Amino acid sequence: MEPVQLAAKAVSFLVQPGNLLLLVLLLGTLFAWLRPRRSGRAWLTGLTAALLFVAVAPVDDWIARPLEDRFPAPAVLPGEVDGILVLGGIVQRPVADERGALAVNESAERLIALAALARRYPEARLVVTGRGEDHPALTAWFAGIGLDPGRLEFEPAARNTFENAVFSQRLLDPGPEQVWLLVTSARHMPQAIGVFRKIGWPVVAYPVDYQTGGPARWDTWPDLAGKLADIGAALKEWVGLLAYSWLDRSDEPWPAPRDR
Repeated sequence: MEPVQLAAKAVSFLVQPGNLLLLVLLLGTLFAWLRPRRSGRAWLTGLTAALLFVAVAPVDDWIARPLEDRFPAPAVLPGEVDGILVLGGIVQRPVADERGALAVNESAERLIALAALARRYPEARLVVTGRGEDHPALTAWFAGIGLDPGRLEFEPAARNTFENAVFSQRLLDPGPEQVWLLVTSARHMPQAIGVFRKIGWPVVAYPVDYQTGGPARWDTWPDLAGKLADIGAALKEWVGLLAYSWLDRSDEPWPAPRDR
């Protein structure tokens, strides 16, 4: 594994709230055994307070909302588009392989958007980019909802957002005047747009998979597991923004909407 990939894996591990809390718990246990009990109690008390705060406070909303609000959905869609590019990470390949049926994750709205846009733009190219997305079950699903599976194109090699952009550009060779819609999760859109601008491909953002909406509220009934998962997913996007900026894979640290 390359040093950059190894560092990315380590950072991704550390920004997951559950992993951080586990480390604090381990330290508290260590202090309880090696130092006076008071130190151990302080660590464990602090961890309990942190867990309680995360379980009831809208921390997940505070972290994810700026990402999801950065690129709003188009108020008016273009009259014509040349293509629709969907970022992968949708198909659960092992499950789909074993069950012989389409299995998707929380990014399934990307497929719903693709189907709707395919009907709206019958002449547009339809491309899904990402390793493992070119699954027969996905093509079968497309045909099952009454769309021509022959329209689907796949870029099957990309493992991350940077490769999604670079490999798709290499495959499709879009002209400077072409209009392409980019479909991905709203919280991932800032990172994706920064990468596409960096390589000189001015796509139109079409965000989906929203996880926030309405006023942020404190929960009456705690949901620690759900909150930790949502916080971890949002933190991963923030770390991705910083990493791509540092690696010069994005045109700016915090991309914002602008005219093509």
